[in-house]
Amino acid sequence: MKYDTMKKIQVLFDEATEKGNLGKYKVIKSADSGEDYLPAKGENSWVGLQKDYHHGIYNFYNDKVDYSIQLTDWRYQDDYYVMVFDNSLQSTASVELKNEKGNVLVWRYKPCKQDGRNQERKKLFMSEFADCVVDFDIPQTIDELEIFCKKLIQVAEIRKKADFFGDI
Repeated sequence: MKYDTMKKIQVLFDEATEKGNLGKYKVIKSADSGEDYLPAKGENSWVGLQKDYHHGIYNFYNDKVDYSIQLTDWRYQDDYYVMVFDNSLQSTASVELKNEKGNVLVWRYKPCKQDGRNQERKKLFMSEFADCVVDFDIPQTIDELEIFCKKLIQVAEIRKKADFFGDI
């Protein structure tokens, strides 16, 4: 994703944190851009891998879900990401948005576990998104950010069910 797109999303997240909520979710800013970050207890440890090379870390939660969202140049190549981490897991990101096409960010579910069951996972995910591709409209307003975040959580939850065959 382009830097300008990431900055627009950052500004919207900062606006949401000033309000303290986004619809039925609470939003707090865990770290400002470039601030060294060590994940808190109960937070996904992968959130801290970028240490100080990020553009903001936000916690997005309610009584049912708890996610950390990090805006970053994950591979330091001027290719920006929205990284979504499920704080109930200690695994890699649930969703990594970077592919920008027009006014959308495109994400594809590609299971790659080495247990021989990836086709089953893909089939489970396809029950919600037929081609395993999800388009996220790039938010331009705070209301659109709420829709964007709801979809992030929806996709992350579906991915979790597919990855673990509903055993979580």
